[in-house]
Amino acid sequence: MVIALAYHLGFRAGQRQGVSKVGVVGLTAASAFSPGIVLLSIAYHVKGEMNGKGEYNWFLRWLWLFWVICIVDVTLDMIPVAATVNRIFEYLLIWFVAWVGATVLNSGVSLLIGGLAGSGMQLLRQTYAVGTDHATAGTGAPVRSVTENVLAFILSRVLL
Repeated sequence: MVIALAYHLGFRAGQRQGVSKVGVVGLTAASAFSPGIVLLSIAYHVKGEMNGKGEYNWFLRWLWLFWVICIVDVTLDMIPVAATVNRIFEYLLIWFVAWVGATVLNSGVSLLIGGLAGSGMQLLRQTYAVGTDHATAGTGAPVRSVTENVLAFILSRVLL
């Protein structure tokens, strides 16, 4: 019932689909690398491609906050001790990206499916992040983080 409700609350029949179902699942999975960058990419996609009649002005009013979230996420992920705490913040952002995909992007993907795709990727990411942080005594965190940020940017641009 929850899945059906999330689907029906998100998908608006008769409106143009912003991104395909596969695209939204891919975006939530890519948000495991850097949810702040993916969220910012989605916001600019909505601004440039979907807001012709101003129906998403309510979402775009938060663009400044999406920039702050992105900067905080990218910065904290480069600091080994802060990155551990940042992962909790990232889980919340992944589910927010899934919500945006289900509602704003009108994809027809349920919030649950999108959130689980991103959370599953986040678990895999945490496994290798902890391994690289311990193996390099934290010195590999900035390199790993920059690589993930570039990958998140490229994936979000390809999927949008």
